[in-house]
Amino acid sequence: MAILENIRKQTTILILIIGMALFAFVVSGIFTSNGFSGGKVGSSVGEINGDEISIDDFRRKIERASRRSGPTTSSMQLVNSVWNQVERNTILGQQIEDLGISVEQDQIINVIKSSPGIAQNPQFSDENGNFDETKFRDFIAELKINAPAQY
Repeated sequence: MAILENIRKQTTILILIIGMALFAFVVSGIFTSNGFSGGKVGSSVGEINGDEISIDDFRRKIERASRRSGPTTSSMQLVNSVWNQVERNTILGQQIEDLGISVEQDQIINVIKSSPGIAQNPQFSDENGNFDETKFRDFIAELKINAPAQY
């Protein structure tokens, strides 16, 4: 009983001690959570081999995937599949960059020439019905300027 009475007599000191402890707890949380590092808190979903994955890009990819998938797909399945895809693409891109592999324009044109959907399009054919690279390149350049989303 004597201890409780001493605590009741010194309530202001007790409130001050509790308040300072709470303040110290909040301040320590700010310093340990990179609050002063200059980075935006919550700006990335994760990190794959040193590459940060932006939360905005990840959300856009999830939205695109949700439009493509049916209503039977759960949100968790969708997030997991998008994350796995981002992970594979990031690691593959890093490995390709490390190996110095690149795709040249003439290689891309050869693939396009062999694609029946594009190569047989009359918009890209010359008078003889053959695929015309200059018409295709002009179309792509025009697309880049006039419709960047389609480009």
